[in-house]
Amino acid sequence: MRSQADWRSPCASSLIAALDGELENVFHAVALERLTAALLTLEDSRAMTEELRAAHADRLPERLRDG
Repeated sequence: MRSQADWRSPCASSLIAALDGELENVFHAVALERLTAALLTLEDSRAMTEELRAAHADRLPERLRDG
């Protein structure tokens, strides 16, 4: 049986974010990624994610475009 920590890997979080279109799940996926977690604070990773979301909004599902 897998623990919840295994289930909420960056890959799983990315997939969940893509499928459900919830912006908070996108933030979770970014925050769980190893290099991001090692180099950025949670506030910085949230800001970076917001900047990337805004810059690529035309390529995102509609639900993620406006936040």
